[in-house]
Amino acid sequence: MLEALFGIGSLIISTIARVFRDTVKAIVLEAVREIIQPRPGTAAASPRHMADVTSADHQIEDLERKLSRDGCLSTRDAETLDELRRRRDAAASAYRKARAGEVAAEAGGSDYVSPILDPRHANVLQYHTGTLVLEKRCPACGCPMALQHRTVPDPELGDFFWACTAFYDGRKCKPIPFRPADVQMIHKAGIPEMEVDRHDIAIIGRQPVVQESVRRRVAEHVGEPDDHVLCPMHHRPMVLRQKKEHDGTVLDMYHLRCVHDGCSQMMKLKTLPQLAAYLRRSEGTGIV
Repeated sequence: MLEALFGIGSLIISTIARVFRDTVKAIVLEAVREIIQPRPGTAAASPRHMADVTSADHQIEDLERKLSRDGCLSTRDAETLDELRRRRDAAASAYRKARAGEVAAEAGGSDYVSPILDPRHANVLQYHTGTLVLEKRCPACGCPMALQHRTVPDPELGDFFWACTAFYDGRKCKPIPFRPADVQMIHKAGIPEMEVDRHDIAIIGRQPVVQESVRRRVAEHVGEPDDHVLCPMHHRPMVLRQKKEHDGTVLDMYHLRCVHDGCSQMMKLKTLPQLAAYLRRSEGTGIV
């Protein structure tokens, strides 16, 4: 079953049990093709579906502002609001399926690898922190869960966990520890930030010249939407923002935030692999 995908060219699927590593790629791609069944023209489908998501969400915002102003909605407006939310969620589901089809089609003719999730390569998870949202729901409230890690300079596998995305709405659901067996992924080969040792990437990230280069490059994209990172609640692309107060280092300066009126959902860019993933999505080139 397809669990999630990334615009940077990675696919995440549910755990593959008792499979030899050399056959993972073939099995993953075959499973994806059976689920997605990409057809000619699929590549043009995802922008159309995202336009539908955005259009519906704009109308939802208008009705939510009316509700906030007047304290109630007419029966007709309340029914319209419910229908718009259903339409937005359906368009978001179609968008994710179309994007999965695009990635699966591309993977069929590209050099993809299945990375090893071991203590030396926790940076593979850092690269995807915040962007991996499972279909599995929070057992406490039913909201999606996203991959996160403790705020430490060099996260280890034991620092990662599944966090309820309702955290930014004030819920305090209990996180679930991450296990390497939770996911099986494939991604494009030749992404240095996922191939080097996590300690090496941490050393590179501490260099002042690297931090300044990353800061300058990321700053050029402030205010731009990231079409590959969607709000888990409203399904619209998050927008890059710079924090008003930070400690002066690039690892404390930037985050992606939902543009829906009143939504507090955000994704902090707090590690070098995360920033590398953002730059690769935005410019086609990472950091290493």
